[in-house]
Amino acid sequence: MKNEILKNKTLFIVDDSKVTLAVFSDLLKDKGCTVITCHSPALAMNMINENNVDCIISGLEMPEMNGREFCKLIKQDKNLKEIPFVMLTSRQKDEDIIECIDLGADDYLFKTASTGVILAKIIAMLRLKAMRDEIIQLRQLSAVQGIIVTLSHEFNNVVFICNIQLTRVEKLLNKIPKDFADELKHINKLTTGLTRLTDLISKVKTIKEYKEDTYTDNTSMVNIDSEEKD
Repeated sequence: MKNEILKNKTLFIVDDSKVTLAVFSDLLKDKGCTVITCHSPALAMNMINENNVDCIISGLEMPEMNGREFCKLIKQDKNLKEIPFVMLTSRQKDEDIIECIDLGADDYLFKTASTGVILAKIIAMLRLKAMRDEIIQLRQLSAVQGIIVTLSHEFNNVVFICNIQLTRVEKLLNKIPKDFADELKHINKLTTGLTRLTDLISKVKTIKEYKEDTYTDNTSMVNIDSEEKD
């Protein structure tokens, strides 16, 4: 059952060794993962940005750009820094392990590790990713709710004032001995619109889950029909 978390997850492996890439790729694909491999950290940055990656596994010693520099780039990127980063190394000294963690890596793996250890560590990283995603979603929801409370207060004030004024106008029109049926229709439309706005404000204030829908190609909107599930 613990391997179920691996299914449909996307893992990105960077290493200059074709053998290492093949071994890890075959192992993880066999568990239901989508595996993307790359031999160069410099090339990997664009590829990671173009894919929804759940975990990055990177070699430590590589030409051009090593794992230390690559990890630093990932952790400095606001869009990628929450992706768990596992350093892959053949070094097994304590100082090497400490260096990996100090660089910002979330964990390390020895290239000689057993299949069980490899899977256990990757599963732990995927659980970490799930927790980080949940925290991010809670922060987003909190921010949205703060905006909603502020806007709801302001809109309610405007709606309240408009309703008072419309009521006064409607009473005046009813007192004038003339057929103001058309004018009253306009007043009724405005009243209906304000009622709809009031209902919308109430609905927005009860959002329990942050869920986005596509509005345009470059814009998202919050789904106000989200309801708290039992």
